[in-house]
Amino acid sequence: MAKVLNSIRPVSLRDQVFDEIQRAILEKRLNPGDHIREQELTKLLQVSRTPVREALVLLERDGLVEISPNRGCFVRNFSDDDIREIFELRTGLENLAASLIVDKLQESDYAYLEELIQRQADSNARHDQTQVGQLDLEFHRYLVRLAGNARLLRTWQVNAMQFTVLFSYLDDSLQGVDKQLMLESHRAILDALRRRDAHEVAQVNQRTNQAVSQLCIRCHHLQMANNGSH
Repeated sequence: MAKVLNSIRPVSLRDQVFDEIQRAILEKRLNPGDHIREQELTKLLQVSRTPVREALVLLERDGLVEISPNRGCFVRNFSDDDIREIFELRTGLENLAASLIVDKLQESDYAYLEELIQRQADSNARHDQTQVGQLDLEFHRYLVRLAGNARLLRTWQVNAMQFTVLFSYLDDSLQGVDKQLMLESHRAILDALRRRDAHEVAQVNQRTNQAVSQLCIRCHHLQMANNGSH
């Protein structure tokens, strides 16, 4: 029995609060610029102020909220420059990972990546955008983890939280464009990895992230206009 069961990891109140606020941001229940009030959170989540404050500090570290001593805590409102920088960083991190693993990949790795691409295509056909997004993250997370560089992985994970929020800016008319673009880029990346061509992977990453960055900026402008923001 001991060989088939994993130990239970206790989850702190801070982590639970963190997860709930992060989920609310990703699901657009909390929008850019929304004021996050500690007192309201303690009542809604039925916890003390300490885990709420600790969770907000972590969310600020990960770039999802902004805390001002005088104004309070607000959901991060990304500027055009922020969006460009996030996707430029993503490109650099994933290109570094590719350069570290390109000569180490095994057939089992290619098979798993192929499986993720097929599952993503199936999810696209079902218009299951949530699942498509999760599979996109898993595709790139798998490659970054294979690099075996803990600092690279940690930096990528923080960046991933931010570009996942940016994906929520995409309206329904462009979600399909974005998801098809990601699917095609994954196929191109896998083909390049099979040829052990890190340079081609880098080119695909750059083209894809530049295109998605522009889509996110466009939709962010529309969202802010609809919300009456300038």
